[in-house]
Amino acid sequence: MALQGVRAIKFGDQTKAYRLGAPVSGSRGITQLLVSARGMNVFSEKGFLRDRSTELLLTKPRSEDSIACMEANPINHFSQGFAALLAPFANRLPGNDMRHGSQKVFWGGECSRIPVNFPQEGLSIHGLIYNSEYGNIGMDFDGVTAVLRGTTYVPKDAWFSKLKIDTVTSLSEGVRGRTVTVENIGKECAPVGVGEHPDFKIPKGQPREEVRLRIPARFIVRSGADMLPDFKYGSPIVDVRASELKGLFVDDVKERKLGSLSLDHCFAGLDTPGNLGEISMMIEYPQLRWGVRISAFATGAVNAIQVYSPTDPSLPAYGSVAVEFQTNFADPFNPMWAKYSPLSYVPNMTMPSGMHILAPGEKMTWGVRHSVYSW
Repeated sequence: MALQGVRAIKFGDQTKAYRLGAPVSGSRGITQLLVSARGMNVFSEKGFLRDRSTELLLTKPRSEDSIACMEANPINHFSQGFAALLAPFANRLPGNDMRHGSQKVFWGGECSRIPVNFPQEGLSIHGLIYNSEYGNIGMDFDGVTAVLRGTTYVPKDAWFSKLKIDTVTSLSEGVRGRTVTVENIGKECAPVGVGEHPDFKIPKGQPREEVRLRIPARFIVRSGADMLPDFKYGSPIVDVRASELKGLFVDDVKERKLGSLSLDHCFAGLDTPGNLGEISMMIEYPQLRWGVRISAFATGAVNAIQVYSPTDPSLPAYGSVAVEFQTNFADPFNPMWAKYSPLSYVPNMTMPSGMHILAPGEKMTWGVRHSVYSW
């Protein structure tokens, strides 16, 4: 019988991961998760489709291998198939004065020394909690919903103020959910961005070029060779129908095929009034007649989707499509965003790049859901 509920997985006397299982409603849905104890990253996400279990993520076949992979290479594990949480910023964060594994980042007249976790590019990427220790662990199961709760912190010496981050991972009726609440428990204001980085495996029997993407966006953010927004020629915001990705956005939805495109693009102008509420993107496997729906929801704005799918077989993420819902754009402290931002922002509340500004005692909540469907 498949696991139902939440169970800690220990190697020796240490809890390394948690396994969540819950029944599905109907004939399909997500049935099981494996979540790391450090970072609360989802290693494995198994769906039940057409009378068989299917791994949705580009991950190791055994939990022991996944955990060992992360522990051996904690810096880059977000590019190896795991659904890593991103906070207090998403995407790339360049700075200056690189030394002793850190860099200076300036905001609001203040300077913070941020850990550099991507030394090969000389910057920070995907936040500061992907390998954090979590406490206040809670595990619940009522026969329908499996829930894992945990809390971690970003210290003042690593950001502009001390942050408390509560993460809830749930599995209920075939839907995987994640909710992240960030609270500023320090004494200074702090900018905050949140996201998640799952790599969805292109399943066996589905040619990559025939994979269909349904991206609810009107713009892409043009990037340079360093994958940072390119302000060299003015605004980096480009209408998708005038971009090299226009083939993804023809009128006939059935023709939105991945083809031979190598994607590492940030999409903006998400198709929800005011950028509030729930926004969904779909990955469809037409040869197998099923797909994955990734939906983000937030009390604030969801401003960007980074889609990454390389064509180089030597890259760890080859054979997958990463769908990274984010509240902020890359290089979020670049002053040029004030001139070219496509967002509606409010001084003292949000930044032109989509970062939320939390005063001491304030909170923001962000969440994402995964589900599968067939036709």
